[in-house]
Amino acid sequence: MSGRWNRLSFVEQMFKYDPGATSANRQFAGLCLAILFALSGHAQRIAQPVDDTNQEETEAYIRRLESDRTQKLAGFLTRGAPPFKTEKARKTFGGLDWFPVDPAWKVTARVELFESPDTLLFPTSAGTTKSFIRYARLIFEAGGRQDSLEAYRSLQNISHPEYGKLLFVPFTDMNSGGVCYGGGRYLDPVIPEGNLLILDFNEAYNPYCAYSDGWFCPIPPRENDLRMAVNAGEKDYPGEKKGASMGKHQPSH
Repeated sequence: MSGRWNRLSFVEQMFKYDPGATSANRQFAGLCLAILFALSGHAQRIAQPVDDTNQEETEAYIRRLESDRTQKLAGFLTRGAPPFKTEKARKTFGGLDWFPVDPAWKVTARVELFESPDTLLFPTSAGTTKSFIRYARLIFEAGGRQDSLEAYRSLQNISHPEYGKLLFVPFTDMNSGGVCYGGGRYLDPVIPEGNLLILDFNEAYNPYCAYSDGWFCPIPPRENDLRMAVNAGEKDYPGEKKGASMGKHQPSH
């Protein structure tokens, strides 16, 4: 599987418990990382554009994403795995829901690097902040219109040999608060070598705060509030909501 729904960087750096947590919580975080490392094949797999004229390739792409989703569901049911901190909470798990895979939502974005990248403090669902570098604007066409998203780099993980290769692209859209989680969804593509990047909204996923409390999830900024309904990726959690309510906030310098 691609592992895009559970990037290690987000468990380690964006969803992790407070550094002052108990030893048991730190052990739990370590277990999360071990399980996700075993499931994630991201380092070996980078998204490539889908040629819709090639039916066989398109069908293989759809099967791969459906397999990823099946494995994500299985991961949530695995004893001791995130996002649930207790087995009692896991027993109330209400399943997961997605839009059908649609290759039209896998788009090519033009990357415009910011000349003077700012360091921003993103508010989180827990009332804390996390530091990111404002990296680039991603300009794309989807859903019949042009729009853009800002992409960020984690300041904490920027020098890491694996996590440092990833961008963080949190966003909200016209589905947020309705069919999709109100706190937005995330994408985490690999930093491209050139000025083009693949954004696959079919792989948009919810932060762990959508399912359970105790996670520190960055809140998407106003700049990434899309003026369209992204009918792709993960929908809102259909089970009982356990997490803190997340709203839209502006990061501060």
